[in-house]
Amino acid sequence: KSAEGIFFQLKDAQLAKSLPAEQQPAPTAAEAKPINAYRFSELSGDHYQKVKEVTLNEATGKPMLVAFWRSDCAPCLQEMKLLPEIAATHLDLSIALISLHDAQHTRDHLAVFPANVRVLVAMDDAKSLLQAFGNTRVLALPYSVMLDAKGNACGKHNGILSPDKLNEWRAVCV
Repeated sequence: KSAEGIFFQLKDAQLAKSLPAEQQPAPTAAEAKPINAYRFSELSGDHYQKVKEVTLNEATGKPMLVAFWRSDCAPCLQEMKLLPEIAATHLDLSIALISLHDAQHTRDHLAVFPANVRVLVAMDDAKSLLQAFGNTRVLALPYSVMLDAKGNACGKHNGILSPDKLNEWRAVCV
């Protein structure tokens, strides 16, 4: 199997490209916590200096791309260079950039993003957060998840997210 076939999973059974059931990891305690229960510090304003506590629950009602990254992750920084263009091309899509680093390291690596992008800093343990969002490769970054309008994961990807992958998800995550 290709790496994509191993790490990319869709919730929709007809589109699933997942490991055989016997190779699936056992559910963890972190998976019992709903993804909208995790807390984040949202950075906004000039130079991202404003900070407020939020959850992803505040952005329900339309699909959302959630991209996890760290400022000391070279592939993450490569992906960050692509995200302003992706966001500008998909203005109707909510995008949450979730940093697994502290606020200052996060600010140091941010570009100016369109209004549909929220910059968040994780307040919970990175490992349990990633597991709750379906990352079976502990702390493997960058990691992206597409959520449908109800907040269910309908696409997952380890590695740099390509525009083609996002377009594929957009077609099934309506």
